[in-house]
Amino acid sequence: MFLSTKKSLELIAPSLSGQYVLIKLQGRIAILNTLNNNLTYISKTDELIGDIAFSEDEKSILYTRKSNGEWLVFEYSIKEETESILFEGYRFVRQFKGGYLLGDNTGKLSRFDVNLKTIKPLQVTVSKEKNTNWDVVNGKILWSSHNLINTTFNEIDIDDVDGSSLSSKTFDFSVIRPNFYVDKINNTVVVERLGSRTSEIITIEIQ
Repeated sequence: MFLSTKKSLELIAPSLSGQYVLIKLQGRIAILNTLNNNLTYISKTDELIGDIAFSEDEKSILYTRKSNGEWLVFEYSIKEETESILFEGYRFVRQFKGGYLLGDNTGKLSRFDVNLKTIKPLQVTVSKEKNTNWDVVNGKILWSSHNLINTTFNEIDIDDVDGSSLSSKTFDFSVIRPNFYVDKINNTVVVERLGSRTSEIITIEIQ
């Protein structure tokens, strides 16, 4: 057992190596080192956090925090235990090879190219609901949404600026909830299917 607590605990994402697990404990972002069970807190209890994810190389944590009315994107180095501001004015962030996906306060995404220092708007708006998720896997952006009747999972190519590669799949909200986890080793989307008596963890394909 890595961690036992009576406090509110939310699993955000494990690293591919399995050494680190990103969690939210009593509303605070923390990194659990599974090799020595060390727990490192990144945020404070009273801070408003918008988004959290591992960097592409998993050597740091990317997260957004609202400060003085403005959203800021931070990078926290796991090894150095230091943080720096990457961007201002964005609530959502994910890193991919060659750049970042950045989302404003409405969830509208743009693609930032590190080499060219350019930013292009995308035809993607991710959900601000707490029970939804979004991620980047194998060159595609995945995100979920719902209207309390249906759950929809969406997929689009990361370099698509006109929305022509968009694929969507809709499920009954009472059966499939919009929160999901991405298995990046197998490139699959993992969700919970609710039954009348039991629930099970399944994988889905959007295309």
